[in-house]
Amino acid sequence: MNLSNYFWYFKSALTPRFCDEVVKYALEKKDTMAITGGQGADRNLQKQPLNKEEVNIPKDFSIYLPESYIENYGIINTILSDEIGIKTKLTKSTSESNVLVFHDDNFNDENYSLDISNNLFKVTTSSSSGLLYGINSLAQLLMNSKIENKTSIPSLSITDGPRFKYRGIHFDISRNFYGVDKIK
Repeated sequence: MNLSNYFWYFKSALTPRFCDEVVKYALEKKDTMAITGGQGADRNLQKQPLNKEEVNIPKDFSIYLPESYIENYGIINTILSDEIGIKTKLTKSTSESNVLVFHDDNFNDENYSLDISNNLFKVTTSSSSGLLYGINSLAQLLMNSKIENKTSIPSLSITDGPRFKYRGIHFDISRNFYGVDKIK
């Protein structure tokens, strides 16, 4: 996260000393922070830098998917190829791949683990939705590196999942009225 872009905005609204302290604090914490919907501190989220190793971003990704996740390759390809610009191909063995996906029944639905080290990107999950959330986290890291003109990302491990088993929705009926038929 490049905070220098926001520095002048902070300077115009807040005192210079306060701005300097905010930027200094954020730069100190950037190796251990994870931003996922602004709820990282309250959720069951862990992001741990493994070490100061940087993992080079390959031009092409060779992806190994277990048989149960093959149907998700199209979406994965769209996320990585179209949005990030990294070509992908599906491989049949883990030894030929730099992106490995593993199934683990010990994970709750939508939970995932993303491990980046030794020029390998590993996603472990128990569901297709968890796989897509893991790939989206990888895509965010890749996009951030692309924006900052970096050719590598830090070696790290992320374990994430939803706080609740259900998803809620909020209708602002004070400004927009929705009838019962429309809501159903």
